[in-house]
Amino acid sequence: MVLETVLSKIEKQEQLRDLFLKTDLDSLALILQVLQQGSTELKIASARVLETIANDAKSKLIKAEKENLLEELLKLISPKNESSVIEAGLSYLIRISMLKRARLKLVQLGAIKSVAKLISDPNPSSTMSIIEKSLKVMETMSLSKEGWSQICNDVACVAAIV
Repeated sequence: MVLETVLSKIEKQEQLRDLFLKTDLDSLALILQVLQQGSTELKIASARVLETIANDAKSKLIKAEKENLLEELLKLISPKNESSVIEAGLSYLIRISMLKRARLKLVQLGAIKSVAKLISDPNPSSTMSIIEKSLKVMETMSLSKEGWSQICNDVACVAAIV
C-alpha cells in the first residue's frame, strides 16, 4: 500500500524515475527484496513502480542490469501466482523488453519458456489480458535473433502461440 500511495502522490513520472536513479541502486535493492519476500500486494505494487519509472533507455538499462531483478520479475509470471501478480509482471516485462540488452538477458533467463507456459496454460484464472500481454512479450522477444531462434526451436512454444 505504501508503494501505491507513493505512485498516487507523485504527479510526474519523471520525479519518481529521478528519485530512483539519484539514490543509486539502493532503491532497486529494496524493490528486489520486496519481490523476493513481500506479500502479493507488495509484489504487484513493486512491479508497477518499476513499470512507471521505466520510461527511458537509461532507467530501463539500469534496472535490466540490476543483478537478480529480472529473475525475480520472471518469478511473478509463474502460472501458480494470482492473475493480478502475473499481469503486473507481464506489464513490466513488456516495458523493459523494448531495450535490446534487456531483451537478450530475458531470453537467456528463459523468459520465452515462462511466457509460453502462460499462453498454453489451461488454467481458468488466465485472463484474456494475461494472454494478450504474454503474446506482446513474445512478439518483443522475437525481435532479437536469439529470441526468434529460441521460439522457433521450441515446438511447445510455437504450438502455444498458434
